[in-house]
Amino acid sequence: MIYGSIIFLILAAVIAAGNIGGCTAAMLSKRKGSDKGYSCIPLFSLLFSVGSWLLGRNTIGWWAFVPAILDPGTWVLIALPGALIELFRNGKNANTEPTSGGDVANRVAPQK
Repeated sequence: MIYGSIIFLILAAVIAAGNIGGCTAAMLSKRKGSDKGYSCIPLFSLLFSVGSWLLGRNTIGWWAFVPAILDPGTWVLIALPGALIELFRNGKNANTEPTSGGDVANRVAPQK
């Protein structure tokens, strides 16, 4: 069981390292003027960490969750509900005018 736990732990660490590297590269390229981003893999490092913990609970213990804690993809999962609530709140108050083209008759006038 310890070997399976170590394999899951290594998989979680590889995904976390890839997400950290991808986010770092995206931030550096934005500083250079690029508009490219990076999409994290949000769930796999957490699943692999849970698998590692389940297989090696007595040996590895809570150390199995270190890659998941360091992974920006896990932070996305934690921040997603708050971001969606904030988007929903601000989306109700946003002006719904079309930016280019569109039907002028369906335009909503801003309220004062």
